[in-house]
Amino acid sequence: MSKKEESYQEENTKLLRQAEKLASQLSINLVSFYEERVQIRDQYRDLNNARKVPYEELSKADSFGANNGFKGIVYEFESILNFVNEFYEGNFEVYNSDELNKEIYEGHLRIVESWFEHICKWIGNEKEA
Repeated sequence: MSKKEESYQEENTKLLRQAEKLASQLSINLVSFYEERVQIRDQYRDLNNARKVPYEELSKADSFGANNGFKGIVYEFESILNFVNEFYEGNFEVYNSDELNKEIYEGHLRIVESWFEHICKWIGNEKEA
């Protein structure tokens, strides 16, 4: 494994831990979220050899593409938290009591699901290579 690939694994692990901390501020257990909500669409199973890997194996991804996925997950959680902190003084319950905010929040969570799927696709590509 090259130095560059090792740095991706190390950075991916850090990013996943950061995402877990951010998610916990929203009362989300990221492991449970991944296990319950993330699915790999059939077209990616066929095209990219993508499979849903166990959560503990996610940060073993050693590609730039997977690294982008981890960064995307962190970004989505930071976006939610920054908005709640800026406009709702950190009160997530008040933020989430508004219907439009609930839709926006769920949209962010669907994007997180997609980023996890993206990471699994890259892991599938790595195993195939």
